[in-house]
Amino acid sequence: MFDVGRQAADQALAVRTDYEGMWCHNDDIAMGAITAFKARGIDIGPFTAARDAIVAYVERVVAGELFITCLTEFQYFGGKRTVSIYDAATGASYPLKDEVIQAPWTTVVFNTKDPKLREENIDLIKRSGLWWHPNFIWVDAEDLLGFLKIAEKFPAQKYPYDFRTLSVGKSKELGLTFDRHAKCYITANDYYYVPLMKRFRVTTDRTKGQNLEEFFRQFALTMEYFLDLNWDTYEQNMAKLAEADARGLKLEPVWGTAEAVYD
Repeated sequence: MFDVGRQAADQALAVRTDYEGMWCHNDDIAMGAITAFKARGIDIGPFTAARDAIVAYVERVVAGELFITCLTEFQYFGGKRTVSIYDAATGASYPLKDEVIQAPWTTVVFNTKDPKLREENIDLIKRSGLWWHPNFIWVDAEDLLGFLKIAEKFPAQKYPYDFRTLSVGKSKELGLTFDRHAKCYITANDYYYVPLMKRFRVTTDRTKGQNLEEFFRQFALTMEYFLDLNWDTYEQNMAKLAEADARGLKLEPVWGTAEAVYD
């Protein structure tokens, strides 16, 4: 993916060179793209954002060379799937119809130890509107590094998760307190039910699947109109927006406050 990023950046730089920031699909692509920029003598500062939170990228966030990355914890969701299967198989717990589609909360990673970088980062995030989004969970990059290197340290160090507490059945069997975070709080380690978001919710009754049906309807409309915008002119795009809106596609972003998403 590093080479993919470098090639994509070369293509972008062939069109223009006055970039002030960059967002990439993942950390490897971002680091490849930065290499291409530097080879042309172009310095956009630390304003590169990506996702995955691989160790090499997070180390550069700590150093102040890169702006931000994010992650969804694969260890957590591996454990979450296991205990969900266990609870369903034993009859301890089974999701209601509107709870069957679950999504991870995302942890955003940036430098909060350097006062100047902290101030700049928080200002940028607030101006984007993300600071107040209920899904916005952040962690300092330096604090995260030890967690990311768990594969190198376990079992020498205590494993940070207790997945027994994420199981309804095991919590009852062992007298434990159920904990959605599996006793690990450095990152989000949490999930939510997508059909219950305000965008899709049509009823407070979770048992009949009406919210799930609305989610599928909104998803289908999104795919129908906006799966591929590569060849659209501005006029064609505006016409699509108007037609999709007339058919009931909800286009307002869920920025700002918890109420905007879940009230």
